[in-house]
Amino acid sequence: MKKVVFTEKDSIHYTYCELVGIGKHMTNKVTVKIEVGQEHSLLTLYKDSETGNPLMFNSMIDGLNFMCRDKWEFVQAYAITEGYGSSFAHNEYHFLLKKPTLLIENGSLF
Repeated sequence: MKKVVFTEKDSIHYTYCELVGIGKHMTNKVTVKIEVGQEHSLLTLYKDSETGNPLMFNSMIDGLNFMCRDKWEFVQAYAITEGYGSSFAHNEYHFLLKKPTLLIENGSLF
């Protein structure tokens, strides 16, 4: 693991991501994905080492624990009900996370 030393010239910035859990119809299970607001999500970075498939989580907390082990910090959570009043209504759970990112003098992210 590479050791990072911060100096006064460097400043800490944060990279943000969101765990999005979509409730499955007629069950308590959720499908959890990792969003970074770009075309390619972090799912391409977090893959099962044996199968190469995107990681699947049993619950939002399972996904949160995984991300916290990778140094992501919890910021806030909220829930939305999509399709309220229809037979296809489901809940979406959103957990906002952040991770410190070093911004070096030349402006490149580390």
